[in-house]
Amino acid sequence: MTALLKRHPPNYTRNPLISFHTQPRSQSNNTSIKTLVQGGNFIEALQLYSKLWNHGFKPDNFTFPYILKASSHLQNPCMGLLLHSHAIKTGFDSNLYVGNSLILFHGQFGYLDVVHQLFEDMPERNIVTWTGVISAFIQNDRFEDGAELFRAMRIAALLDVYAKCGHANFARQHFDELPWRNLVSWNAMISGYNYNGNAQVSLELFVDMQRSEKIQPDSFTIVAVLSSCSSLASSRGGKEIHGYVYRAGFERENFIGNGLIDMYGKCGDMELAQRVFNEMLERDVNSWTALISCYGLNGHGTKAIAIFERMKQTASITPNSVTFIAVLTACSHACLLQDGFQYFKAMSSNFGIEPAMKHYVCMVDMLGRAGQFSEALRFINEMPIRPDSRAWEALIGAASIRGDTAAAEIASKCLLELEPENPDLDVQLSNIHAKAGNWDHVAKIRGRMRSNKLQKSPGLSWIETLG
Repeated sequence: MTALLKRHPPNYTRNPLISFHTQPRSQSNNTSIKTLVQGGNFIEALQLYSKLWNHGFKPDNFTFPYILKASSHLQNPCMGLLLHSHAIKTGFDSNLYVGNSLILFHGQFGYLDVVHQLFEDMPERNIVTWTGVISAFIQNDRFEDGAELFRAMRIAALLDVYAKCGHANFARQHFDELPWRNLVSWNAMISGYNYNGNAQVSLELFVDMQRSEKIQPDSFTIVAVLSSCSSLASSRGGKEIHGYVYRAGFERENFIGNGLIDMYGKCGDMELAQRVFNEMLERDVNSWTALISCYGLNGHGTKAIAIFERMKQTASITPNSVTFIAVLTACSHACLLQDGFQYFKAMSSNFGIEPAMKHYVCMVDMLGRAGQFSEALRFINEMPIRPDSRAWEALIGAASIRGDTAAAEIASKCLLELEPENPDLDVQLSNIHAKAGNWDHVAKIRGRMRSNKLQKSPGLSWIETLG
């Protein structure tokens, strides 16, 4: 890249749409790179990226696809390898869109071992992923491998569609009738049941896969079953998976370590979550975010903030939008209102990250948990983006915790306008009034429910017992 800059000195003034910002993370920088690439100015795009990188800019999942496209058009694999290392360093190599771009790039130059490893390591895959890896093998005369991948894709896609459309049993019927089942089809079923909230069946399939057909799981399987353990808050099951991770040599893979941190945190075992983090050879932004989130969700807001501050001091790590959701949630659960507003403002002013709806919802929840419902209502009404149901649900949830029936009534009316057929709304409101001892209101709400023939959505729970 240095040689490229010497041969072609950058001249950004030729394009009036191009702007240069030395801020570590800026939407303007991504827009400038995108504009250059879409205009066919590939050398200039790489020059700009190089200058930004040297000034501390941290690329994200929007940057890499465009800059990899520029490298691809210039037919220079060395640049792509450098960009791949940047993706690993910043933690975006496991991102779906970045991973897809890396597969397309390496496939173009015939690096099929790299393509295969990227495919195996991706925690999420879509049709672009499959198409990219199949094309890479076909274009490099590996026709049998390409055909086998295509067959696997069709089966996995069919099972995935059935499962994610709520027809997990129908998917299971097709799965059971398959003349042969490979790792891809097993992964589709395991992740499909997990997606539908049936984590227990997901774990049972994981066991069956190894016992009945002697198929060894890959990293994609491990991520799915760790998610199942998190959903069930099953620390015992998670520890068994953790043991397998070490026996199979998966402990070096960052996203599996991140999954372990998340799982232990959701099971309330912060000691093990911290231990996994400490033992990781390399930590990316997702590792730090997972640990911050775990401490925040377990009520250790001050500890979560301390970890965030330590993360900012790490030169190679820059927080992303998900990190700030974890930080704001931690502040909310610990009622650290002043800190929460400070970090909320720092998102855009210090890191160039525009708050999304999830960040605004965190702030509403934070104000509500602090009992400042009038401020929460004002905050919702002054949001620069239109509030959706999540904002009002957060306020209702906070009102329930604080026992504030007046705030719950106001929020419920606003939510009712957005979701007039929500059967759980009156149930929530009834429970809040019951908690406050307002039995006349409870009777009135339940009478309304009977006249409207509304029923509470059935709930499911899982209890882990010793033994």
